[in-house]
Formats: sequence, structure tokens, C-alpha cells
Amino acid sequence: MALTELGNTSSSTLRAVGDDWLETMQQRWDSSVMLWSEGAQDWPVQSLDALAEADFEPALATTPQVMLLATGTTLRFPPHALLASLRQRGIGLEVMDHRAAARTFNLLLSEGRRVTALFLIER
Repeated sequence: MALTELGNTSSSTLRAVGDDWLETMQQRWDSSVMLWSEGAQDWPVQSLDALAEADFEPALATTPQVMLLATGTTLRFPPHALLASLRQRGIGLEVMDHRAAARTFNLLLSEGRRVTALFLIER
């Protein structure tokens, strides 16, 4: 699915997203990735079942106003205990499928919001 660019020139703006890949302005990603307004980097999480609280630390270091978790082609939630633990730390997490997260990320980025998105790409 190609995404319409919203006039944002950030290198992390998403251009397109598929079932198991995504493409920013500068790179195609075929494995899990963390995107934020200033950049993108590999995110070493390989499955939703293996997701742990520590996996969110790199995202928290970007001091986001909004944090997104994209879980693939379908919306799937991490374990309730993990979400509860993050909430206790004051961390809000919006869980979406890849396409919804890509649209939301680009929109928030175009509004100048500090947004960090974690795209889980499972093999």
C-alpha cells in the first residue's frame, strides 16, 4: 500500500507498507523497526509473544508524546500484564495493525508531534 506524503520531509516518513515490510523516505525495512521523527533503527523484537517491557526502552529514550505498536497485518495485543506494567510507569501505547499505524505515524509526524512507532515484522 502506497502512502500519500503529507508534506513532511523527515527521513522517517513512511512511503509504503506491505504485509512484511515498510519503506521510509530513505530505506526499505524487512525486519522489525523503530521509527521516530528524527530517524529509524532496527528493533530486535521478532515476535509478539517474546515482547518484554525492556524492548520499549529504546522507544522511551526518544521521549515520545505518542507511542505506537504495529503488530502486522492484523491487530493483536501484547499480554495484558505487559500493558499493565507499562501503564503503571505512565506509558501509553496505541496498538494498531501496520497500515493504521503507518497512516497515524505520518499524520502525527506532519503535525510536528513527537511520535515513536514500533513496527513488529515477524518471520
